[in-house]
Amino acid sequence: MKEPRDHIYVLATYRIKRKGDNWFIGKTNYDIWQGPYRTLRHATTAIAPLLEREWTNRHKAICDYHKWDVT
Repeated sequence: MKEPRDHIYVLATYRIKRKGDNWFIGKTNYDIWQGPYRTLRHATTAIAPLLEREWTNRHKAICDYHKWDVT
């Protein structure tokens, strides 16, 4: 099977809540929160590596399954 040109994945969605002066993040549909973060920017920046890790893990798994060379 030939590797497709585009790799499109639906990634997890996250929620952000403010409690007092602190910000918290959590995956949608889960009642587990990470934080506190001092600012909204810190909270949203904390989500980026989680999404990157999810995309990388999913992409690697699919490439391994189809034996695509992605070096």
